[in-house]
Amino acid sequence: MGWKFRKSVTTGPLRNTITHKGIGTSIRICGVRIGFTPSKDLYFSFSIPKTGIYYIKYFRNKRKSKSTGTKSSNKKSR
Repeated sequence: MGWKFRKSVTTGPLRNTITHKGIGTSIRICGVRIGFTPSKDLYFSFSIPKTGIYYIKYFRNKRKSKSTGTKSSNKKSR
């Protein structure tokens, strides 16, 4: 298990989090938080105050896969 780094700066309902992967940002209103991870994935979470119980749902970015550079030929030979 490796070491990781995370630092959060909160200003009112806004929170910016700095990690080894980048900067994430979120906003919290009445126990509900909506934000973006450093990899630009959207997430939604809510919690029950003073219980430690929470739910989080990530909406992953659909990233384009890198092409290998090889193209197949669809020409018919005669």
